[in-house]
Amino acid sequence: MTGGKDYAGMFEKAIRGWARLNPGKLIFAFEVLRKFNEADAIRHRIMLEENAAIPPVLIYSITGNCNLNCAGCYSRDWQEKSELTKEQAESIFSQAEELGIFFYFIAGGEPLLQPHIMDSITKRGKGVFLLFTNATLVDGNIIKILKKNRNVVPVLSFEGGREHTDSIRGTGVYEKVVRVAEALRKKGIMTGFSVTLDGENAAYVSGEEFMSFAAQRFNFGIFVGYQPLAGNGRGSVAVSGEDYEKMAGKIEKLSEKHGLPVLNFPGDEDFSEGCMSSGRGFVHISPSGEVEPCPFVNISAGNLGKERLLQILKSDFLKNIRNGGAFFKNIRSGSCLLADNVEIVKGMRKQEP
Repeated sequence: MTGGKDYAGMFEKAIRGWARLNPGKLIFAFEVLRKFNEADAIRHRIMLEENAAIPPVLIYSITGNCNLNCAGCYSRDWQEKSELTKEQAESIFSQAEELGIFFYFIAGGEPLLQPHIMDSITKRGKGVFLLFTNATLVDGNIIKILKKNRNVVPVLSFEGGREHTDSIRGTGVYEKVVRVAEALRKKGIMTGFSVTLDGENAAYVSGEEFMSFAAQRFNFGIFVGYQPLAGNGRGSVAVSGEDYEKMAGKIEKLSEKHGLPVLNFPGDEDFSEGCMSSGRGFVHISPSGEVEPCPFVNISAGNLGKERLLQILKSDFLKNIRNGGAFFKNIRSGSCLLADNVEIVKGMRKQEP
């Protein structure tokens, strides 16, 4: 794996830190790194053979349903829409594995509301599955499954502090997240956190108090810049691109101080020469199987119920977005290149034959 500001590098740091001085964990960590290198070789070979961009990460929002009603959640548009069957979902994982994709971000909605999800991902012999959950459905049975299947890594989503978490997610959610994090830590289960960074919590989550708290309970973290998408009702608390960069800089320094690997999403695209969506670093799959540039831009390049994943990844639509990275960056106004310029993306889709 390579280091630096990329998904694989962050995970490598996290798994090495988690496995430190524990023989059993170290064996698993080295095996994961070996499998990643094998998969990445396959991915690069197929990219050359097929003249295609195959991302190292697949983000799959497996359901739009959720047991919470968080203010500003972008997944509400997926609720009550059709979802892929278990067989179709497992076909996606098989296709991705054949292409050398190794990292899967399983999101929602709340993925634990999808009855087949734990069975579908624990049976996979290759790949690491980051399970993004609000923690409220993580019980003793789920913890036992996670303990047995170390390649399924829980990522607990909250807003950083108690007051902000409960105001967005509901009273008592913060305490539930903390209890689950501590239960997972006691069982030796590698665990991450995901925090949506907005104007109300940016100062706190980019400060010493939060980073110290997080480093004691988690093995890595992912900060997601809040995007004021149409209909989610919280545009006033979005962080500007300039302020986001300042917060990301503070987070970077504190994460290094505390030895806690983190990613800023989509902020780390500044260190990666542009947007990582559309197959360059990842693509997004909606609950109904639409392959989209990213979770914040729900414009489909094709549906996996009708087409193969490789075919969609080779589409002109995704290719044009990747090639337009410099253009998007020049007209950037917020913390996400594509979400800031969604009308341009729509125009690209309409221009496809």
